Amino acid sequence: MIWDAVAQHTPEDVWVYNNAGLEYGAIGEHEAALSWLTRALELAVRTGDPERLVGQLRDLRAASLAALGRDQDDLQTTEPVTPSGPTGKTVRLVEQVRQMASERGEPTGMMPLTVAWLPADEYPDWPTHWPDLADSDLAQDDQHGGSVPHAVYCQRMERRLREFRETGAARLLIAPLRAAGLDQWVADHEPDEDDPAQLRARYAADLGRDPSRTTPWPPGRNEPCWCGSGRKYKKCCGAPGWGAPR
Repeated sequence: MIWDAVAQHTPEDVWVYNNAGLEYGAIGEHEAALSWLTRALELAVRTGDPERLVGQLRDLRAASLAALGRDQDDLQTTEPVTPSGPTGKTVRLVEQVRQMASERGEPTGMMPLTVAWLPADEYPDWPTHWPDLADSDLAQDDQHGGSVPHAVYCQRMERRLREFRETGAARLLIAPLRAAGLDQWVADHEPDEDDPAQLRARYAADLGRDPSRTTPWPPGRNEPCWCGSGRKYKKCCGAPGWGAPR
């Protein structure tokens, strides 16, 4: 069905689930409507309801539940999660960048923060190349195990980038991380540390010195999205609510 295809393409767009629920409810297919509206309400609650849809979704779900002869459930009264500020990990990373800039005698506002990111063609192989990412909240599916879809990974990365900006990181760059490139960089530089996360961070910082190998974030609203989807940023990762905090 068309709604399934759209939802797979933009899995964190609450409007997709809302509209699908509306359409199914309008033609009396309340079982399908309830399924879509439940997913919409769960997403709205989890992301803090940036689109202000919780009230409408509750009303629509209530109608479908009643049509199916079912009792109202706890989800109908669950309040949206209050958006939190930047995580401690985010704050510490930005502080490390500032310290590096200070040690080099550079103004802290002049040194960009370069963030490593897995493009779509590299993403499926992260469990093999970088198994430590299983401990990350970016790629790991905590509920079902394994990897989240690449679109969800990019949504979480967008959230992380926004957190970096909230901490005062004035300049942000996105560096595509490729296993072959990192392996070659390690062979050329022979770094002392062997911690995978530190190696990726140093490699990303090195890429940040070459404008042709990184992408400034955020792009303009009408520019191509940084994630490589081919859509405009305002219709992709820059869409309202897409990178909203949990």
